[in-house]
Amino acid sequence: MPMIPNSDRKGGCYDGKTEMAMDQFKEWIKQFDVDKDGRISRDELKEAIRSTRAWFPGWKASRGVKAADVNGDGFIDDIYVDRKRVMTIDQFTEWMRGFSKNKDGQITRDELREAIRATRAWFSYWKAELGVKAADVN
Repeated sequence: MPMIPNSDRKGGCYDGKTEMAMDQFKEWIKQFDVDKDGRISRDELKEAIRSTRAWFPGWKASRGVKAADVNGDGFIDDIYVDRKRVMTIDQFTEWMRGFSKNKDGQITRDELREAIRATRAWFSYWKAELGVKAADVN
């Protein structure tokens, strides 16, 4: 599916934005999945962004993968393309273990803060404080 640039009727400038439905976006992004593994790597996302003629495609791809990489493997999986973080309890537990520095099965306030920050959420310090207060039984 080719990208069609937006412009006004008078031949105005391309604004770098194309509107499409989520299903159309999924189909469009699949053409950049070079190795056909169902995941989008940073380089594949960079090529997709470059095809839209956007500035700084490498930087935008790095930020995009960092924001959308649910399991920390450096790829955007198909499950995340809907912009929903869908995880089972086991997947969530495994994800949280990645932030535990001493791997003792418990997470400190600072480790929780880093996990919250990894989701790009605002007020990570405050949310970690509330989370620890709510979950700390001793």
